[in-house]
Amino acid sequence: MPEHRILLVDDDPSLLNAFRRQLHSIYSIETCAAPEQALEMLRKSDQFQVVVSDMQMPTMNGLDFLKQCRLVSPHTVRIMLTGNGDQTTVVNAINEGAVFRFLLKPCESTALIKTIADAIKMYQAAASERDAVADAQCSALKLLTDVMSSVRPNTFRHSIEARKLSAEIARELNRSDIRIIEMAALLAYCGSISLPEPLFEKYLQNEDLSSKERIEIERYVEMGRAMISAFPSFDDSCNLIANQLHAPTQSTPIGSRILRAANDYLRFCRSCNRFEAIERMAKLPAIYDREVIAALEVAIGKRFREQEVPISELKPGYVLLQPLKTLDGVTLIESKQQVTVRILERLQDIIGTNRLSRSTRIRVIPDIA
Repeated sequence: MPEHRILLVDDDPSLLNAFRRQLHSIYSIETCAAPEQALEMLRKSDQFQVVVSDMQMPTMNGLDFLKQCRLVSPHTVRIMLTGNGDQTTVVNAINEGAVFRFLLKPCESTALIKTIADAIKMYQAAASERDAVADAQCSALKLLTDVMSSVRPNTFRHSIEARKLSAEIARELNRSDIRIIEMAALLAYCGSISLPEPLFEKYLQNEDLSSKERIEIERYVEMGRAMISAFPSFDDSCNLIANQLHAPTQSTPIGSRILRAANDYLRFCRSCNRFEAIERMAKLPAIYDREVIAALEVAIGKRFREQEVPISELKPGYVLLQPLKTLDGVTLIESKQQVTVRILERLQDIIGTNRLSRSTRIRVIPDIA
């Protein structure tokens, strides 16, 4: 089986059959008469090196198809077949569909074979470049994370959790740049190593800061950007890190808004439960993007499994999903309240007075970041 996979898209079955006969001994050929179906094939497989599309098709023209192809399978090299050689079509296809080359119909088999061969060479060169960039990223990432984990282990542990949470939020928002967001989240606090450790630890623990301390803390963003910009392979992540404290305006990348929400949520959970943390953030639309907070709430909700337990099995850290009341209707613990050791001691005293049955069941979830 030839190793190179080529997708041919044309609404003319006879043309597709002719192409298949000409190319099947050289390449692994798949054909498709409907551009919508071809896009689905590209979504399911990233193994097509080249796609060749006709321009004039009834349900979607070739330009619109190749524009979608560029989004769905950005590394696949795109070739357009057209009987229309006007300049506007050519310019639009190059600018919007990033078309590698045009072939005018009718197209001789030798010209098609040579063009596909050139496209495969381009694909292979780009793949080699991507591999080199990936290797450079891995080396740089190891260097930066090794420094963070040895110099600031607490901050590094926070960043690992922020990376996981940022990816969960990005998935809820159907983002395609999850890997870039993950790397940005892992490195977002790397500039903190330039600050006094007690000060940044105070920030991580969500303790009150003076205005002077807050100004000092925010220096970590610029320091982190400067550190990461030394590694060209992190340009996209570096941009997210540089904008992570910006207001959620149109010019602020969505990835930066995700970073801020994930990091602040984890910090807030050091001093309150997750309901209170999300509630607090939702009330600050000038700081946190509403859609990001909604996605955060969904992502966090998926981490927990609701349980119904007798009050004798309540543990510190549980959060109540309903008020806990005595047998005579007095509310002891409000809904969404986190159970503490002190609350449990108080409950034991009340159970002894017969105002509360040990077997009373209540809906709860464990509260962890």
